[in-house]
Amino acid sequence: MQYITYIIAWRYISRSAREDTLSTMVLISFLGIFIGSFSLTLISAIMHGFDIETQKKLQGIHAHAIMHAQDDSLNFEALKLVLNQEFPMIDAFCPTSQAHGLLQEDSQDANNPSVIIIKAIDPLCEPAVTTLMQNSMPHNCIMNMVNDGIIIGSALAQHHKLNINDMVQIYYAENTNPTKNKVTFHAKQAQIVGFIQTGIDDFDSSLVLCSFDFFDSLFPDIGIQEVHIKFKNTTDITKTIMALKKRLQLHIYSWQELYPALVSALLLEKYVSCIVLALITLVASMNIIALIFMKITAKRLDIAILKALGLSNSSVSTIFLLFGAGIALTAALCGITLAMLSGWLIDHYQLIHLPDAYYVSYVPAHISWPIPVGVFLLVCIISFLAAYIPARQTRKLSIAHTLRFEE
Repeated sequence: MQYITYIIAWRYISRSAREDTLSTMVLISFLGIFIGSFSLTLISAIMHGFDIETQKKLQGIHAHAIMHAQDDSLNFEALKLVLNQEFPMIDAFCPTSQAHGLLQEDSQDANNPSVIIIKAIDPLCEPAVTTLMQNSMPHNCIMNMVNDGIIIGSALAQHHKLNINDMVQIYYAENTNPTKNKVTFHAKQAQIVGFIQTGIDDFDSSLVLCSFDFFDSLFPDIGIQEVHIKFKNTTDITKTIMALKKRLQLHIYSWQELYPALVSALLLEKYVSCIVLALITLVASMNIIALIFMKITAKRLDIAILKALGLSNSSVSTIFLLFGAGIALTAALCGITLAMLSGWLIDHYQLIHLPDAYYVSYVPAHISWPIPVGVFLLVCIISFLAAYIPARQTRKLSIAHTLRFEE
């Protein structure tokens, strides 16, 4: 008996397209769920792509966690001992300091100076903590940051028309906390050894990287302000940061805390878009209810004959449940497959470009396995619920009345 339900359900599905009264409704139901599942999968992949690419961009500048000196400079040698011995979940760490200044090309027809962020890094350990130097040109320019060598942002270099080995003037104020309403700037000459392009305009137009020797010659009283920390992949970052705070009594925070509005916006957009598209899929699945009611009305005589031959009410309900679910799941599979293909094309060929206001230059689409599986399970649940409601109505069909009056 169980095989009969499958055979009849398949027959109803295959013949529905040739029945004038139902073919249009089948097409509408199919297209509704197809479009809903396609949109939900593609938008989820795009939002996931934005999340991943934005994190990559920001982690090119910032490490997983930042240890900041509250008042005075950090004792890096003492911190190094504690971090190495007591926190094995830390993969790497690196000191850094930063201050502000002005940059101007060293020529007679120089443009107005630009405000810059002067950031001191350790060339040996910085590549192990951030991906900052992966975006530098030439690739090994970090090793040339000796004496007066600096690396500047690509937009800053373009604004001042600077090239490799050009000389620039760095203007700085030794006293960072002046007691009077007057600041005296000093000048120091530096040589450009490379450029860096992070994709974030705020950094590309103002960032200047230098060695600690160069930085200390400008600001001898600052010392080491921050320690950037990279954790191992399996580390619970939030829990580890709490342990570091408790042990070291320092201000330690993750890179997400530097951009709370951005992180919240990405999370909100992801959830809102998924909820809205899930509701669209739910509305599209409601067509299944109307379709099955129409099918039951058209097959009243078949239902009565099947019941008279001994087919149980549950088996008859299963026929129409499979009928509705078969259409819905076929549409969902087609929609998800097309969405995955579209997402790959959009991401691989960078088909949709974005203005500079975004952290990424194109619309990314990263499809991980939870996205299509989650969409398919959601459509399964919605379609089975939508098909179950009308399928139960076959139990109320009167065999005698239908056989007597239906033709």
